[in-house]
Amino acid sequence: MDKHREKIYTPRFVGDRFKGPALPLEFLDDLQVLGKINTAIAKWLWKESNPGRTRSPKGFDKGISYAVVGITDGSAIPQVEMTTPNKGMFPAAYARHFQDAPLKLKEALQVLDEGGDPSTVLPQEILLLMEPFGASLRMGEHVEFDPKQVKTARYTVQNRKKLLVGISKDKDYTKDIGLLGQLIDLNKEKRTFELRTITRKVSGSFNDEHYADLLEAFSEDKIGKKKPLLIAGTVRFSAFDSPRLIEKVQEVTVLEPLDIQWQLEGLKALRAGWLDGYGSAYDAGAIDKLFQHLDSFYNLNKNPSIYPNPEGLVNLEWDNDRTDITLEVDPNSLKGDYQALDLGTKRSTEKTLTLDVGKDQKWLIEALQKAGFE
Repeated sequence: MDKHREKIYTPRFVGDRFKGPALPLEFLDDLQVLGKINTAIAKWLWKESNPGRTRSPKGFDKGISYAVVGITDGSAIPQVEMTTPNKGMFPAAYARHFQDAPLKLKEALQVLDEGGDPSTVLPQEILLLMEPFGASLRMGEHVEFDPKQVKTARYTVQNRKKLLVGISKDKDYTKDIGLLGQLIDLNKEKRTFELRTITRKVSGSFNDEHYADLLEAFSEDKIGKKKPLLIAGTVRFSAFDSPRLIEKVQEVTVLEPLDIQWQLEGLKALRAGWLDGYGSAYDAGAIDKLFQHLDSFYNLNKNPSIYPNPEGLVNLEWDNDRTDITLEVDPNSLKGDYQALDLGTKRSTEKTLTLDVGKDQKWLIEALQKAGFE
């Protein structure tokens, strides 16, 4: 049987991760979603044009297939192609419904982007099929489903949350993210666990491949002291962004007690007045930004001890038998004061620096290396 091929989706992924003709592997599942939702829309279009019919005809999607045939440059633009069977010189009888489906999806997403209700364009049960799409998007990233048009049908992190919370039964949504915490329960037979984060308890299930790492994290370094860990996977959140359930574990990383991200996570839980009525609360976004600029410290042989400062600053401290070093940083501006005391000569070194300035970062790392934290 002859085949007819045509490009039906060319979504443009926008953000720093998508520069050049490449798409991160975690987004391959997103493209599979497009095939499933395209077929679902095609079946719905057929039923709309055939009132009284409750299901599409047998063999409706026979011979229909989808494939990614390339990724063009600029921001990453995967080319999703649909193959339909031909009968003689013409497409198969139901091909036009599959060809019209992308237009309906783009229309619904444009309505969503403009603040409207996309369920006026497509049924909610079809829109819910979009849940896996964009789960790995980060703030500042988005997808344009109609990139060559003035109205590009943007699918942002915010739009995705609004869509899913608006139409889901429990008013929640999923996203791919990492959760930091400590295991307080691990059941090998049921393959379940419970993670205690800084603010709440979250349960989940695991596959055999992750059991060894989970067991290591569950064992106590000291009595009552479990190892911190980072669980990356698909997490279901409430409309207020509270984690409810870890639906799928993709990776488990057991952390050191002085892991930088784990220590910073503890600062987010502090409330105003945490020190005898004094002490400012920390902005979670500012702490996350600070962590991004401390990532290079992981290349050193010792992580800093991190402490809150009642003035809203963050103190990082290193010490060995030669030097005591303190870096006092404002997480909002990333400006900090570096102080080092040579324990032998009693000489001190001071410097004001900004962590998002390349030359200051370089100076700081070199100073720590010279002090013995190589």
